[in-house]
Amino acid sequence: MHFIHKRSVQLIFQPCLCVAQVSHDAYVFLFFLLKVVGNVLKGFSDE
Repeated sequence: MHFIHKRSVQLIFQPCLCVAQVSHDAYVFLFFLLKVVGNVLKGFSDE
């Protein structure tokens, strides 16, 4: 019985961990994108 409970907990937490990892990667990517866009805009305004 305990084994089945542990298994169901794993099944519930696995997707949560995947989503957390993906969203973290997405935030890092968005941050990088914003920095690049900011640099480009700064370059245009300097000229």
